[in-house]
Amino acid sequence: MSTQILSKICQQILTKYQPEWDEFLHDISTEIALGTPIISVSMPASLSPMLASTLPERTHRAVALIARTSATSEDVAAQWGIQHVVNDQLSEQELDGTITTTLSNTMHRLLCAVPGSYFIPYALLDVSAPSNTEYTALLLPLTLGQTYSVSQLAKKLVAMEYVRHTHAISDNGFVILGDEVRIMHPLFEHPASISFFGNTIDKITTKQNNRNKNEQALTIPPLAFPKEKRLLREVLEHIIVIGEEKDLPETSSLIITTNTEPQTIALPERLQNMQMPTIPPAKRQSARTYASPVSQERALELIGKLTPGKPAVHADHGIGIFEGLEYRNLDGADQEYIVLRYADGDTLSVPVAFAHKVSPYIGESSPALYRLGGTLWQKTKQKAQHDAIAFAKELQAINKKREQATRSPYRIDEAVEQKLITTFPYELTPDQVTTWDDIQLDMQKNIPMDRLVVGDVGFGKTELAMRAARHAAANGKQVALLAPTTLLVQQHADTFKARLSDFADSIFLISRFSSQKEIQKAKKFLSSGKPAIIIGTHAILSHAIPWQNLSLLIIDEEQRFGVGQKEHLKKMRSAIDVLSLSATPIPRTLSMALSGLRNLSVIATAPKGRKNIETKIQKVSDAIVQTTITAELERGGQIYVVASKIRSLAMIKETIQALIPHCRIAIAHAKLPDEQLGNIVHAFDTHEIDILVSSSIVENGLDLPNANTMIVWDAPHFGLAQLYQLRGRIGRRSRQGHALFLYSKQKLTDIQRQRLTALTESTRQGSGWDIARRDLELRGAGNLLGAQQSGSANAVGMYMYLDMIDEVEEQQDRADIHTLLPAFIPASYIADADERTAWYIRLSRSKTKTHLQEHLKKIEQEYGVLPIDVQNLSRMIMLEQYATIAGVTSMQTKNITPNDEDPYIRILVHAKDPLAILQKLSNIKNKNGTPARWHIREHTLSWDTAEMTPELIDQFIASLDEE
Repeated sequence: MSTQILSKICQQILTKYQPEWDEFLHDISTEIALGTPIISVSMPASLSPMLASTLPERTHRAVALIARTSATSEDVAAQWGIQHVVNDQLSEQELDGTITTTLSNTMHRLLCAVPGSYFIPYALLDVSAPSNTEYTALLLPLTLGQTYSVSQLAKKLVAMEYVRHTHAISDNGFVILGDEVRIMHPLFEHPASISFFGNTIDKITTKQNNRNKNEQALTIPPLAFPKEKRLLREVLEHIIVIGEEKDLPETSSLIITTNTEPQTIALPERLQNMQMPTIPPAKRQSARTYASPVSQERALELIGKLTPGKPAVHADHGIGIFEGLEYRNLDGADQEYIVLRYADGDTLSVPVAFAHKVSPYIGESSPALYRLGGTLWQKTKQKAQHDAIAFAKELQAINKKREQATRSPYRIDEAVEQKLITTFPYELTPDQVTTWDDIQLDMQKNIPMDRLVVGDVGFGKTELAMRAARHAAANGKQVALLAPTTLLVQQHADTFKARLSDFADSIFLISRFSSQKEIQKAKKFLSSGKPAIIIGTHAILSHAIPWQNLSLLIIDEEQRFGVGQKEHLKKMRSAIDVLSLSATPIPRTLSMALSGLRNLSVIATAPKGRKNIETKIQKVSDAIVQTTITAELERGGQIYVVASKIRSLAMIKETIQALIPHCRIAIAHAKLPDEQLGNIVHAFDTHEIDILVSSSIVENGLDLPNANTMIVWDAPHFGLAQLYQLRGRIGRRSRQGHALFLYSKQKLTDIQRQRLTALTESTRQGSGWDIARRDLELRGAGNLLGAQQSGSANAVGMYMYLDMIDEVEEQQDRADIHTLLPAFIPASYIADADERTAWYIRLSRSKTKTHLQEHLKKIEQEYGVLPIDVQNLSRMIMLEQYATIAGVTSMQTKNITPNDEDPYIRILVHAKDPLAILQKLSNIKNKNGTPARWHIREHTLSWDTAEMTPELIDQFIASLDEE
């Protein structure tokens, strides 16, 4: 039973017993108000999470559940909706504010005793934590009327480790906008605003539940924690703690103990025998991101989402800052709006039915904001549209060539397939099964395949590539497997020959490690036209290799190839089958998949038994290096030590040798002679070497089950995707992997800090796609769509640029529909603003009725029966779909209130061919059944009616529906 299902069951139980539970909470709250230090309640311990999750709302206090449990902290929290989880000790980087994580956010809340529910495993009570008394001393209190200047506040914030930004505010920064300072801390839902009049604080504004609130005072917490430490149990002195008496810290000022014996407060009789669902250990599993196959819409959603305080793009007004959602009542109708802030402090409120016009900005790290009403955005947009049209035509040309380059479908031989299945020592994961189905379907079509398979290192992409290659060979074809490094090529050759032993004589390696005799043998075999699998670097695609029947090209880690090599591959795509494998796809590869040119499959489920890699980020020191290496050696393992510069490898080797004299160390890098490099790698493979100190050459190609610790020296010098790829070298079997990323600088740049934070947060399996997205955010669109398009992609943001390419395909602008019906998702239905925002984007981007209904079905399954306002929102989107297809450019509704007549609604429909639209709308009727009386003037139809109703919108949809 999944955590999500359990959570729903728990909520249903709570609803069923709500009156009795409210009475129970009232009794406890009364005791708390009286200052009772220890409150004993008679109830099963299994109900403690329920008490912890519901008590904060009654008491407006911080409530922590302390428990011994075999379930994960996240499972317990998710089951009952506990908001915050302490699941580990803070790292050095979290303590000094270098990185901001979910755990550090939770610790800030605990130290400030922010009201809410917390879960703390009993085992963590005796770990060290920042001192709460010292933390309190670091707080910065600000009050209305206080003497303070903008410059003084800026200096103070920098001293508190806040980063000053130009436009957008990150989780640890502030921005100065004239006489206003906006501050963002992990504790704040939205940036806080401090306005000045001269040297006096004139206004303090916060935002809660998407509404601005003027404050008399505000306390700014520090970003770095104090150096003084206490035990975690001692930090909880101002927190209400709940649990069994033997587990609770005596230092807490208020303790609620649970016991089944009669106590001070008894659980109501009707609740005594209430049984709570639990997660069987066999069913617990780490969360998955998504399952293959991935739709284009879902893929776009994965590369970015609207986040308050971060840049967003409106199609008509340009780049601003997404401020959040806000409810308003206009023309007598309640609506929710997406609020964007632009230059000079101007704001734009976008009706949620037009959410498709707003997209997250992914491009340069700090883009300039546009002015509302200015002309610069339209010029920028026109330039980007021009480039998008050119690129779309290039994509269409490639696609047309592929469709014209028909070939005979491959036959999937049952005997070959059965042997592949029976000789595979493991079971395919669900995502592998789906992806293999995708590949087989592609191979059985009569047009060349072009599929991108995204999956973490060790998630089984190579196994599927081997199956595809074997079937191509069984059809009499020749196959090329292209990899970027000689090490990876060697690894693939060994793997292919061992896995496809019955075909090993027809598998050849061409690389720096191959002798001339071996290369000549491979060439002779190819010249004969016999089916073969050739594995090598880019040289195997040169004219020197005598291909006779090359049919399938498998490309591993395309992002590692140079620009010229990528262009060569792009030309080949129109003629042969291409299967690309990647753990972190490059922007261009990603964009081609998103634009629909390439098919996309994602393998996000880890093989059975594989564990998440424990990741730590530390400032370099002899002690941490010695401890990490010694721990791995003591369990009989081996260690990778990787550095960005070849010239530093010798120094690192000397350092390690001095710390651990008995260890066996060797150096490896690409400039070594081929034979020497091959011997060193072989010696490491056979455990003649304990530690391999190397350049990033090991990023691809080594798969050594006994090497499960990696130390990366000066980690900020590597790119995010590269660090993620390096980490994937370890923990590839059932043994726990440990990754240590070291940095030497006292201060990291903002980009470096975000890069290391992304690595820390992405320790779960299957994070490669997330890393690709974060890499795009951190370094901009870059070579997103080739050199020519990168400027335009950065100018309007990658998300919108892809929309522009999509619009070229559709060759039709969407109709603008405005009605006076309340059409939004009520907060009482979906409370989380981020979730509502995400659903607005998904719904508004639905391109067909079927697509829209699929989304609505998912919403209903998760949140219950659709409220009328959500139904109206779906009507608006459906009307827009049919109106666009019919040729309607816009539909407006206005309230008309004459002096001497009853008020009425005027509906204005603008169309390219109004007579054709008039014919479609001739069946629309008033509420009393009389036909609508339309008036036509140039391109506009108008009709006056008594009221706007959902039923009337349904009539419009039915009239415009061409199906």
